[in-house]
Amino acid sequence: MRLVRVAGLFALVGLAACSNSQPRGDVLVFDHVSVINVRDGATLGDQRVVISGNRITSVGSASQVSVPRNARVIDAQGQYLIPGLWDMHTHVIDPDSPGSPDVSLPLFVANGVTGIRDVGSSSLDSIVELRSTIRSGERVGPRMLISGKLIDGRPVVFPPNAVLARTAAVGSCGTTVPCCVRSWLEAGESPA
Repeated sequence: MRLVRVAGLFALVGLAACSNSQPRGDVLVFDHVSVINVRDGATLGDQRVVISGNRITSVGSASQVSVPRNARVIDAQGQYLIPGLWDMHTHVIDPDSPGSPDVSLPLFVANGVTGIRDVGSSSLDSIVELRSTIRSGERVGPRMLISGKLIDGRPVVFPPNAVLARTAAVGSCGTTVPCCVRSWLEAGESPA
């Protein structure tokens, strides 16, 4: 039962924190919640968490942190709150995977995953567009760090979703990088 309460509250905070669907001026308060400190594992009881727009702006004792005017207050007594999780190995656009981003992206958030790292999707343009629609609030989904297409060698393991790294060049950081990565960096593409 405790796990269900954590997951339910987790999903609410995830939606508020990363979907951008809440207008920037809206304020949401979780009152009398137990916050889990992930650094030391301590449970801090009777806390107040204030979220303005899509950012957590205040966390502290319910007796110390004030409730902003016009805030939506949720009595979270008996509930638990932890920071959002990150999935560090995803392929959001993968023709071999069941489901679609319309299904998977909201599921990440509903399960408390507020950030993902896409390590290779079949279309760089499509994954960048998905990230843009999440940032603008058109779509519910986690924050995304993206790498673009898979970089493969010989023998090719993931055709046709990979870029073959045939030659290498010295990147601006002084290390050897595949030429396709260098061209993406020179074009100003950023993974964040």
